[in-house]
Amino acid sequence: LGACFRPLGWYWVLYNDAMLEAVQRGQIHAWYRVEGSKPCEVAALAGFASNATSIRPGAALAYNRSCWIRSDLPSTHKTNSRNLGQLTVTPASIQAIDDQLWSRLAGLASEFGYNLTGGG
Repeated sequence: LGACFRPLGWYWVLYNDAMLEAVQRGQIHAWYRVEGSKPCEVAALAGFASNATSIRPGAALAYNRSCWIRSDLPSTHKTNSRNLGQLTVTPASIQAIDDQLWSRLAGLASEFGYNLTGGG
């Protein structure tokens, strides 16, 4: 697990640190939790809701057709079901590989609203 997860974990930490810093500098407009956001909310953040902010002709019309008519589009609540039972990554297994990585992962996850110890 360590040979694969350590580089992936550090990539996730460093990438998300950089994105949070960019948000603080005003270089990124917004961020969202995919599992708590409806598709139309994400499309609006991306600028598709208005001809003034969309770079594609007709995008606002398509957005309005899809989102205002079907405002009940759900957020995603799917659980990854591939490779079940083949590889299990737990907080304890990450901490056993790299305690510093675990500390940074847990801190960022908490900042994003996730609870790694309580299954959130």
